[in-house]
Amino acid sequence: MTQNPYAQFGSGDGTPTPYGPEFGDQPQARTSVLAIISLVLSVIGCVCFIIPGPGALAMAIGGIAILLIMASHGRVRGIGFAATAVCLGLLQTIVFFVILLGVYQPIMGGWNNTVVAPVNDVLVALEKKDAKAARALLTPRAQAAISEEMLTEFAAKYQARLGAYKGVPENPLDIWTAYKSIAPAMKVMQNGPGGNPQQNMIPLPGTFEKGNALIILQLDNAGFNGQRPPASTTIRMPVLNIGIASNDGTEIWILDLTKASTLPRKKKPGRADESTIEDAPDPKPEPTAPPAPASPPSTP
Repeated sequence: MTQNPYAQFGSGDGTPTPYGPEFGDQPQARTSVLAIISLVLSVIGCVCFIIPGPGALAMAIGGIAILLIMASHGRVRGIGFAATAVCLGLLQTIVFFVILLGVYQPIMGGWNNTVVAPVNDVLVALEKKDAKAARALLTPRAQAAISEEMLTEFAAKYQARLGAYKGVPENPLDIWTAYKSIAPAMKVMQNGPGGNPQQNMIPLPGTFEKGNALIILQLDNAGFNGQRPPASTTIRMPVLNIGIASNDGTEIWILDLTKASTLPRKKKPGRADESTIEDAPDPKPEPTAPPAPASPPSTP
C-alpha cells in the first residue's frame, strides 16, 4: 500500500487530508481597548460630573472606537461599550453646562452690578460730557473734593491718550484676554498706584478706542456709613476715586491719591482715634436746673 503523500497535513479531527488545515476556523474577535477606555472615562465623568474633561474625552474616544470596530469586519468587538460611553459622556457634558450656566449667571450678574457698573456708569457719563451726572455717582466724601471741572479734565486726559471709553469685558474669556493684554499696567497694583500702597483698590480691564488699559477703582471705606443696605437693594461699590493706567506706566486719576487718602469722614462708634475722621460736633449742653432761691435770714 502506497503511503499517502498528503499525510503531513492534518485535518480538524486528526485525519490526514490533502487540503491542509481547516479553512473554516476564524481567530476569536478581541474587545476594543478604545471602547473600554471610553467606557471607564464616561463612568468617571458621571461620578465627577462637575469636571467636563472625562465626559468630553469619552465621547471622542468612544466615537473613534465605533468607527474602528465597524471597519474591522468582525475582528474587533465592543461597539456596545463605545456607544454607552458616548451616551454617558454626552449626558455628563449637558449636565455640566446646565450647572455652569446656573452658577455663572448669578456670579457674573453680581460682579457686573456690584463692581463694574459703578465705574462704568461714571465713565459713560463722562463720554456723554455730563460731568454733573458723573459727579452724582460718587460718594458724598468724593463729591466734597471733586468738582465737575476736575471730572471734565480727567476725561480729556484719558481720551487724549487712549481714545473714547468703550466698556469693560463681560464674559470670562474676554476678561481673561483683556487682563493678559494689560499685564504691564498691572504692575502698578504691585507697588501701589502712584507709588503708594493702597488696600482699597480694585483693578478692572477697560476697553478704549486705542486699546485696553487698566481701570482702578478706589473704594470709599466709609461709603455705607457703617450701615447695611436693605436686602432688596442692589449693592454697589462706593466710588471714591477712579484711575486709568496704561501699559507704559502712565497713571491718570480724578483726584490726587494723596488727597483721596486723607479725605475726612464721619465719626464711627468705637473708632474716634483715627486721624482721618472728622471730629463730631460738640453736643449741646444739657439745660441745668435753676438754682434754688436763697432762704431768708433768720431774725434774732
